[in-house]
Amino acid sequence: MEDIDTGIGKGSRQANIVCGDKVKQRTLSGKQDCLFTVIVPIYNVERYLCQCIDSLLNQSMRNHKIILVNDGSKDRSGEIAESYARQYPDRIMYLSQKNAGLGAARNAGLRYVDTPYVMFLDSDDWMMPRTVEHLTREIRYDADAFDLAFMMPVVYNMASCKYEDWKDKEYLEAVFKQHGKILNPRQVPKLYGTEANICRCVFRVSFLKEHRFQFPEGVKWEDVFPHFYLLYWARRCILVKDAGFFYRIHSGNQITATVSSDRLDIIPVFASVFSYAIKHDWSKTEAAYIVSMMMDFIVWSLHASTRKVQRELVRGLHDMCSVIPVEYYHAYVKIIRPSVMERMIWHGLGSPFAYRFLENNHNLRQARQMYQKAGKLKRIRRRRA
Repeated sequence: MEDIDTGIGKGSRQANIVCGDKVKQRTLSGKQDCLFTVIVPIYNVERYLCQCIDSLLNQSMRNHKIILVNDGSKDRSGEIAESYARQYPDRIMYLSQKNAGLGAARNAGLRYVDTPYVMFLDSDDWMMPRTVEHLTREIRYDADAFDLAFMMPVVYNMASCKYEDWKDKEYLEAVFKQHGKILNPRQVPKLYGTEANICRCVFRVSFLKEHRFQFPEGVKWEDVFPHFYLLYWARRCILVKDAGFFYRIHSGNQITATVSSDRLDIIPVFASVFSYAIKHDWSKTEAAYIVSMMMDFIVWSLHASTRKVQRELVRGLHDMCSVIPVEYYHAYVKIIRPSVMERMIWHGLGSPFAYRFLENNHNLRQARQMYQKAGKLKRIRRRRA
């Protein structure tokens, strides 16, 4: 990834609006005071798209641009996005492409960014009304600003119609409270333990260009590699608590929704992260957080996949886990303190024979019970000795 030039900022004065066989040219005004660009990839979200775009247009401070990228939507999403671009030609740029996935849509938008900072928003979510204002104040407060700013989104559960705290809210706040306002992930590896969601971060564009960043394409979980890659290179990370977005769950047609077979992509995704970590000699502590996130994905995927996919997933994970340095696992156990289930799954995946036991979901509970019984027997024997 580090050897690929994304072309951030190249051709940023012009975008193609594709409408059937007609191609029209649309330009943004390029106001001097614009600090941010918000890139919104779009795919079949006509039900939520207006709320998303309106939340960006109606910010309390308007020093930002919007790039809408239609990733081959089959519903009216493209028409809706294009109508906004026509209505607000100085603020919105519209791009249209054949369906290529979330990573490719984000990369397409990145090529037209010409502001100092960039952020991303999924088209079924919506931005908090003072996000741009709070981020702007942080930048004006510190001339050097940041490479990466964490925001604090809020979850909106459509099943319960309730708002919930972001998964790592307490964890992240505790990290910054303990270590200070501006953190370097190499010195505070706990930042690697935050949730891998690119939309909850704001990035300095020159930082992305310096490290020739682009999103992985053609795979799901396109946020995982960028999460570790960008934190590894970032030197100034801050937290802006009052900025963020509302993250919609249980909507039934989220842009990040996936099917069972897509869970196989966790194999190449985490293989690429481990390969990069080994190549660049990451510390054991940093590697422990990769193992931790991978185990979260594995546990979830084993329970959520069909039997056919589960078998393929377990076999692929066995091949990968067999070559991951054992010291990474030991650091994971020491630092993260994983559950009994997670330890059992790791040992099962790494074993030449036991991994086959995990190929069927119903075996997981039985395996856990066996693991716990074995632990009790060990304790009883120790007491008797």
